[in-house]
Amino acid sequence: MNDRARRWTFDIVLGLILGSVTGAILAVNIAIFAGTDDGYEASLSEIFRQRPIVGGAIILVLIGTPLVAIIILRRVRARRGTRS
Repeated sequence: MNDRARRWTFDIVLGLILGSVTGAILAVNIAIFAGTDDGYEASLSEIFRQRPIVGGAIILVLIGTPLVAIIILRRVRARRGTRS
């Protein structure tokens, strides 16, 4: 594996891990503050039944934060001068 592919793989794996953790924290906070009366005890299906917009926002956060984390990592690496 060449150096460029190694950097890309590292950025993708690290971005997925950091983004997933951040997304999970954000999703729980959204469920607590804007979700149902059960707060964090509510399942995603209960949130969708009672507030579909909040359920959609939670799904977008869970999908979007890993992608945003990967983009941020790539931009940081590009600013450091190690473009790949």
